Amino acid sequence: MGFSGNHLRVCVCIRAMCLVLPLSQGYVHQGHTDTFTYSHADPEDETSQEQPLGADSGHPRGLVNDVHEQLHVPIASLRVPFKQLRGGSRLHVPGDHESRHLGSHRPHGSNHPHSFNQPFQTEHKYVHQGVAQSNVVIGVAAGLKAEGVKLFLVSLRKFSQAHVFLYVDRVPDNMPKFTNVNFLIFHASELPSPWNRYHPSSYRYYLYHLFMQDIGKNYKKVQASDVRDVVFQADPFEIVEDDLEGVHVFEEDESMTIQKCPVNSKWIAACYGHAVGTTLGSKPISCSGYAIGTSSAMAQYFDVMAGELGARVHCEQNGIDQGVHNVLVNWKLASWRPAHGSLSQHNQPPQFFHYTLEQGPVYTGGYAPKGEYIRGVHGEFQNQDHVDYHVLHQYDRHASMVVALQERFLSGRTDEVQLH
Repeated sequence: MGFSGNHLRVCVCIRAMCLVLPLSQGYVHQGHTDTFTYSHADPEDETSQEQPLGADSGHPRGLVNDVHEQLHVPIASLRVPFKQLRGGSRLHVPGDHESRHLGSHRPHGSNHPHSFNQPFQTEHKYVHQGVAQSNVVIGVAAGLKAEGVKLFLVSLRKFSQAHVFLYVDRVPDNMPKFTNVNFLIFHASELPSPWNRYHPSSYRYYLYHLFMQDIGKNYKKVQASDVRDVVFQADPFEIVEDDLEGVHVFEEDESMTIQKCPVNSKWIAACYGHAVGTTLGSKPISCSGYAIGTSSAMAQYFDVMAGELGARVHCEQNGIDQGVHNVLVNWKLASWRPAHGSLSQHNQPPQFFHYTLEQGPVYTGGYAPKGEYIRGVHGEFQNQDHVDYHVLHQYDRHASMVVALQERFLSGRTDEVQLH
């Protein structure tokens, strides 16, 4: 892939997924936060700012796709793109070149499943035949304005035609039309308990889990990431080799370890105790805001993450997912076992492939030195091996990066992206 052998460290975690830990409410450190600032898990990427837990930004109500058609669905059903509540309505399915009539369906059982492994059932399901050869990008962007989503989509479409599904509470105003970009409309207050009381950085794993149970499993590769502060310089799916089953995760700057960061260490201690935090203290911080991998491995990751978060209600807080994530990617060292009451179908995380910021394909800017960048011939941001980063995450912490990316993808419009 053009990266040196030092950038990749393999940690085998067979047949399971990742954990998520809590972020203390109101605490701000180096970009970590819950409202009006930004955590390394970037929960505000998922919701409007200053929105209380359980507020209006939850379960899918409908789908709006690139032709701006909307499909209303039962509250507890995530099978939005391939199902239709009212028979006879016309809907463009991602990848289709024409409208299709989808049959009506009736729900079976409760609208609020007790187990996230038993999603809402329907009688009819349509799966587009071309999906198996496609890749998919998923994210939560509730409360974001158009400018918070546009750079993400514009840069992605320059390099990849992957299908995109973004969970939103409404379609952002003045959003351009993008091919195969779908907005899943939902409201957090209508999620089943305990998810309806969770922060978006936590409940997104429940949404992702159900997405993979239904639609996502039909795709080849899956990216799940923050939206507001992610931009692309190449096709992200080039990172994932076809025959390399696993989840690819990405570290923050090498100068910052878990024990040096009071927020990350606090998240781990909140869910797993101080002893686990001490055990993992010398490990680099793995960012939960960007992950990519094969479909089955990502499904396993979401399953374990949702299982941990759903069972560890006592430590729920903004950003806790990053703590859980860091325990899972080091699960053997942490002597991790599934939480009591976890509904996960796995007792181990998937295999993880770890990349450093310095030599890997993804830049995570939260702790990266400001003003210290390597630029390519055409201005691309590069790692220490002078290889273009495929993905820039948390670029908005760096004013010069924001200006350069605005100029490249948005014709220099300074009102499109805000500094954070």
